[in-house]
Amino acid sequence: AISAAFQEAWEAMTFTEMAAWGIPQEYIDSIQTNIPDVFSNSPFIQFQAYMLDAIYAALIAYQKMLDNGIDPNRTSFGQDYLDALYSISFTGATGTVSFTQIVDAVGGDREVLAFQVFNTQNGEVVIVGAAYGETVVLDQ
Repeated sequence: AISAAFQEAWEAMTFTEMAAWGIPQEYIDSIQTNIPDVFSNSPFIQFQAYMLDAIYAALIAYQKMLDNGIDPNRTSFGQDYLDALYSISFTGATGTVSFTQIVDAVGGDREVLAFQVFNTQNGEVVIVGAAYGETVVLDQ
């Protein structure tokens, strides 16, 4: 179950706090415009369709990799898996799901990727890592 502390921290979140954490203003503006009440509901309920699409995409790509004869037991198959992800497209719960590659340092899904990793430390919810496009920030 989701901890009560996480739920409380989520509901107390503000766009101002996001900016204080160093989240680029363009991402904050996009969220504020498209989902102005983002913090009023559980993040897991709001984004469950995206979660389902992500799981489905991962499974389709994995199956495609297996169908192409890639041995999943070898130590490294990351590029094969990434290639499989780039080759899939399907209609999911959120609409068309597909992935684009970065070509000559232009394009690609990672240009708009933004996520944060939270942890509970001393009873407080804190960000321990984040990625914004090609920028990855890890706190120890």
